[in-house]
Amino acid sequence: MLAGSLAILGLTTAHAAPPYTASANLTSMKFTQESTTTGSRAELVGTWSLPDNPATPAGLVVNLPEGLKGNKTSFPMMSEAHGATPSEVMGQCTVTDAQLACDIDDAYIKRNPLNLKGTFAFWVDVTTKTDAETTVTYDFGDVSADLVVTPPTGGSCVENCDFTGRDDYKWGYWDNETQSIYWTVVVHAGPTGAAGGETIVVTDTPGKGQSLIKDRSAIVYWTNTIGDDGKGKQWPINFTEMPAGSYTTNAAHDEVTIVATKGYFYEVIFVTDPVDRTVTTYDNSATVKVGTEETKTVTSTQRNLGGSATGIGENVGRFSVTKRLDGPPIDLGEATFTVTYTVTPPQGDPVTDSFEIGAGKTWTSGDFPRDSVVTLTEATPVAQPGWSWGTPTFSQSEFTLTGGQLSEIVLTNTASLRTGGFEVEKVLTGTGASLVPADTEYTIGYSYPAGNGFEAGTGTLTLKAGEKIKSPDLPSGAKVTVTEQAPVQIAGATWGEVSIEGGTVTIAPDETTPVKVTNTITKVPPTPTPTPTPTPTPPAPTKPPVTPGLPHTGN
Repeated sequence: MLAGSLAILGLTTAHAAPPYTASANLTSMKFTQESTTTGSRAELVGTWSLPDNPATPAGLVVNLPEGLKGNKTSFPMMSEAHGATPSEVMGQCTVTDAQLACDIDDAYIKRNPLNLKGTFAFWVDVTTKTDAETTVTYDFGDVSADLVVTPPTGGSCVENCDFTGRDDYKWGYWDNETQSIYWTVVVHAGPTGAAGGETIVVTDTPGKGQSLIKDRSAIVYWTNTIGDDGKGKQWPINFTEMPAGSYTTNAAHDEVTIVATKGYFYEVIFVTDPVDRTVTTYDNSATVKVGTEETKTVTSTQRNLGGSATGIGENVGRFSVTKRLDGPPIDLGEATFTVTYTVTPPQGDPVTDSFEIGAGKTWTSGDFPRDSVVTLTEATPVAQPGWSWGTPTFSQSEFTLTGGQLSEIVLTNTASLRTGGFEVEKVLTGTGASLVPADTEYTIGYSYPAGNGFEAGTGTLTLKAGEKIKSPDLPSGAKVTVTEQAPVQIAGATWGEVSIEGGTVTIAPDETTPVKVTNTITKVPPTPTPTPTPTPTPPAPTKPPVTPGLPHTGN
């Protein structure tokens, strides 16, 4: 047996309901009473919530820990009325021995996907056994609830146990199987029962939120047996249904007329359908008239043991704006765009405000009543050097917010790259200019590196001396370098260094920058023909002198 303070853990087995993609969180749980006895019923109430835009199917599951047994029943989950929006069925709940499971309607979630939350209430049998008054903590996972549980009281009757008669009274019983209320009207009688022959008229009046179930009402039970009621007290026992033909009922089956049989005791059953499940406590009254006695009124109440659940999701709407840029890739840095919106709700004054948004970013509004009309405009974007903006386009510039949905809007700005160019003037000068054929062409080259929104580029231009030529359109901001290829060789002249005025150009939008390319050529004087050197005349040969010899004497 248990005593003191206990903690009872929730079951970890999978719930019997279809598995939910999104399961609600339990945010609170408690018993409506502080204490009860083992074997009694107790009511559990709690709250739940779902994340925004939950995946479906979504639902709520409360697994019952050991010591609690659910009162089998089913009931709808009703949305809370909100402003002009009435309550509606938004789900279905089922209580089994082991759990409460509530399926939340997919369509309701689609219409109301934000801030989904609600309440629930259902009854359980407390089966925890204790020897003494014990505070038991029942663990439901995310939350827990305390209940003081005491052992059953009572026992066998020890005094005043004889039956001395009974008064008129009424009591109710909630039948979980049929989800209906059985109202029992007890007809007063002395210790020996009815005198016999007197007319008994019992008329039932259901309270609000109920309708009489005709085919199960105005049923009479009788007995002439007094015996032990199971607790040692003498009381009428062994009631059986009275044959239908032995009493009469009216067409509405809310009234019974009986001609009493001597020695019998009578009870009449009326059954109601608790059609309004939002009622917490159902009332019922009846009148009892026996013979010529004064009519007596008896009343009773019955708690709603069928359970209830409520929920609400915000049926407001939101909208988002995503900024998109079309055109060449431009780096705007920290530049932003200003968008103004006006929201006109179905009731009340319009709301106007603005926000800043950068390229490629998304801005999301707060909540506004559904069916509000939204109008969007954009201020003229800040001018960017070398760029021009087209007219901004919204995927929708005026639209109506749908409850529970995000209206996604795309705002597109088209950026166009402005262009400019340069013009080359070809000048030929120098003493050798006359030697250059008039149809001689010169090739001008240009190049620029990649910049903001454009790639690197190169090109050539061809022109003759004395001509001008414009470049093609070039991106604004391009830093252009102008060069010239070496001109063709000219006989009798030499080229000097080319002179390029404005050889480095930054392209300005819608402007043409002049560039002057001057070539100087110098005439080369002819090389003189050298005078030939005369061949020298060789001198005449000379005879050696004759030396006189001695006279010839002979031998």
